[in-house]
Amino acid sequence: MKVIFLEDVAKVARKYDVKKVANGYARNFLVPNNLARIADKQSEKFIAEMTAKREAEKLAREAELQKMLGSLSEARITFTAKADKSGSLFAGISKEDISEKVEKDLNIPLHLENIFLDKPIKTLGTFDIEVGTEENRVEMKVEVERESE
Repeated sequence: MKVIFLEDVAKVARKYDVKKVANGYARNFLVPNNLARIADKQSEKFIAEMTAKREAEKLAREAELQKMLGSLSEARITFTAKADKSGSLFAGISKEDISEKVEKDLNIPLHLENIFLDKPIKTLGTFDIEVGTEENRVEMKVEVERESE
């Protein structure tokens, strides 16, 4: 059965993807949970419009980010975190934390897909984090200091 996904479904499809799935999976799980709806001509037209809109928004975000890459390459954001005596953090610093801090401190909206961090930062120190797009990346300094007690 051909369905249109209304939400991201892990390891299956992204929002607005049109995919063929098993009939039972669609009828018993996807449709009742409003994760997808059965594809027809009218809904496929709607999805094409939404996909085009999503692509246009993505291109606009990337263009905006390109303008800001220069200031991001010179930027330095500082986190204070609790750490043990060896310098290991009790809670790692993730992409979400970096995105929020950049927006708060530098007033630059930085989306998660524009931060290239393989795993959360778990130690004290200074780190070079790549930010940007797949084609154009810069390194931004992230400093993690021990929280004073």
